[in-house]
Amino acid sequence: MKQSIFLLALAACTFTACTKENDQQLEVPPTKENLAGTYVVGSIIVSYYGAPDRNVTNEVLAQECQRDDTYNLAADGTFSFSDEGVQCSSTRIPTTGAWGLEAGNKLNIDGEAFTIKSFTGKTLTTSDAVTYNGLNSTMVRTYYKR
Repeated sequence: MKQSIFLLALAACTFTACTKENDQQLEVPPTKENLAGTYVVGSIIVSYYGAPDRNVTNEVLAQECQRDDTYNLAADGTFSFSDEGVQCSSTRIPTTGAWGLEAGNKLNIDGEAFTIKSFTGKTLTTSDAVTYNGLNSTMVRTYYKR
C-alpha cells in the first residue's frame, strides 16, 4: 500500500512539474561568437518618463523598404547593413563598420553603445537612452536573428 501511494505521489510530481520551458526561449550568454549573425528589426518601443510604452516601429522605419533591411554582426568584429528586398532610394546608416562587446552587456556598433537586455540566441533586445520627439526617453529595440 505504501509503495502504491509513493508511486502515485511520484507520478503526480512528475506530471505537475512539467512546464512550458520547451516553448520558452532560454537566455544565452551574449558573447561575440553567440551574437554573430544576421538580424532584422522586429520592433522598436519607446518609453517616456511617466508615460506608457509606445510602439514606434512604423514611425522609425517609416518607409516599407526599411522594414526588410538586415544588420550583420560578423564574427571578425565587422558590421554591415544591407538594403534587402524592396530597395530604398538612400541608405540610412553606414553600410560597414566595427562592432564589439563592452562590459559583457554593452553592444558597441561604430561607437554607439546599446545595453543588451536579453538574448535568446534568436532574439536580441537592446535599450539605449535617446531623445525622441524632443523628449528624453529609452528606446528598446528587438531584433530577430535569421
